[in-house]
Amino acid sequence: MARCKWATSRFFDRNPLPRKISHPPRRRPHFEALEPRILLSADSLLPGLVSAMDDGLMSFSDKVQEFVNTDLDFTTLLPGVLQIYQDLNGDDLIDESEVHIPTEVAVAVDHDHDGKIEYESNVLLNKSVFNDPTTTAYKNGLVSSYNIVNNDGSYSVEEKLYAMDLNDDRVVDWNEAYKVLFVGGVANYLQQYGGTIENLESSLNTFLDEFAVHEDLNGIIYIDFDPVIANADADMFGHEFTLYLKLTENFTIDLGLQADQNEISLPGEVWNSGGTRSDVSVKPEVAISQTFSVSFAYNFDVSTLPTVGDPLTVDDFGFFARDIYFSRISTDYLPGLIVNVGFLGTEATAGSVYDLRMGFGIDVFDPSSPVNLGFADANDDTSITTFTASGVATIEAATA
Repeated sequence: MARCKWATSRFFDRNPLPRKISHPPRRRPHFEALEPRILLSADSLLPGLVSAMDDGLMSFSDKVQEFVNTDLDFTTLLPGVLQIYQDLNGDDLIDESEVHIPTEVAVAVDHDHDGKIEYESNVLLNKSVFNDPTTTAYKNGLVSSYNIVNNDGSYSVEEKLYAMDLNDDRVVDWNEAYKVLFVGGVANYLQQYGGTIENLESSLNTFLDEFAVHEDLNGIIYIDFDPVIANADADMFGHEFTLYLKLTENFTIDLGLQADQNEISLPGEVWNSGGTRSDVSVKPEVAISQTFSVSFAYNFDVSTLPTVGDPLTVDDFGFFARDIYFSRISTDYLPGLIVNVGFLGTEATAGSVYDLRMGFGIDVFDPSSPVNLGFADANDDTSITTFTASGVATIEAATA
């Protein structure tokens, strides 16, 4: 059967609308193997749709992640802060060697920063299924993780973050949040879809348009698709939208390598005017947000309907992406922060602020190319070098 694999319909040429932008756990999770999932609903109408959608959307984010991991702009350290709540080696203890300057904003699974991950109930996830993204078990695992995150009342915030931590490194990064919320959420919706083929595209449009992260994660993770536009071509199944994915985390203020030499320190207690003493934090924190945004569209040519014998695959996944951007922002006010300089105690006055602005963009050459987007093999190394990065980073420590 012949299907056009890479044609982009006229609606892909639209300009997107502007947008303003340690200790062991109290109870270890109980691991169980994921039950096999029978794909019905949307797959019964367009065979192969769920798997092809999963593969296509994950291929894109993994392609972006590969570039982010290797480009020097994206490995710029976040100035003035430390990550002290990530158990890198998984031994349930955070020692000095694991304290580090972060290069991105990722949400700690130990979200309350009390040195342990709370497991009040059993999280039925076998993390080994996330070792190979090409397997059905991996895709089913994303759906299971999404359902945990989207559940009302049965799971704590830290359990929901644990379910999103696919590589088990004790933090949730942008790609993990993207896969669980976007890929897992869409797959779950398509698997549960019980309508007609005529309404499938518009129903998925509504799902994306109304999509929101569970309220338990308000202020931690935010995702939005805006605006969502269904493909007007009857021979194409697809949508266009701009994705916004924001992660927010608190990091500990770092006074720098010369702080001890210059006798600059954060006291554990201070004297009050009445002659009494009060405890103060020696690990004051600032909140930093990272937003990943991208304008993109996808489509499947369904002019000839797929069959069980000839289902849709990732090769039928037509994709267009542009305006890929990461921004890291903080404007956290620090009034009352006490810092000792030698024997003198200093206090941050009203208007004192930790102000961070870091922006990095990715330019995609020929944005609808399957090679550039990771859906085909190149004969040379252009699969990475066809992305280029640009960006600026500024930090200010200012008082009004």
